[in-house]
Amino acid sequence: MYAQLPADPAKKEKGMVPMLKAIVGFAHLEEEDRPDKTFAAEFMDAHGLLLELQQERSYLTDKRYTHIGIGLAHDGTKVLIVEILTAKYFSVDRLNMAEDGGVYVEGRILQENTGLYAARVLTKDSI
Repeated sequence: MYAQLPADPAKKEKGMVPMLKAIVGFAHLEEEDRPDKTFAAEFMDAHGLLLELQQERSYLTDKRYTHIGIGLAHDGTKVLIVEILTAKYFSVDRLNMAEDGGVYVEGRILQENTGLYAARVLTKDSI
């Protein structure tokens, strides 16, 4: 399962894109840090700064978010960390053709007070 951000957020369908939040942290590099090609400590500093900020920490510790994507980048003067938090409502473990020509779906509900009412099949080109 994946969520694609709609081109126009005002037109998104209810439930198509789950709760989604992006937070960004960065740290400037000191002149003596620049020969280090990994910047591991600097990336940890940038992430640590996010934990020190009350609003960002509240996002990172919000139990409604079930998944996180992390991106790292640097331009020689600073490091940047982007963390995308999302809440997935269910997980599909198996999707098979049923004997009667229908579709058999097996998975788990990940959020309380959530159920499956209907499903819509989309092709990559129709999204």
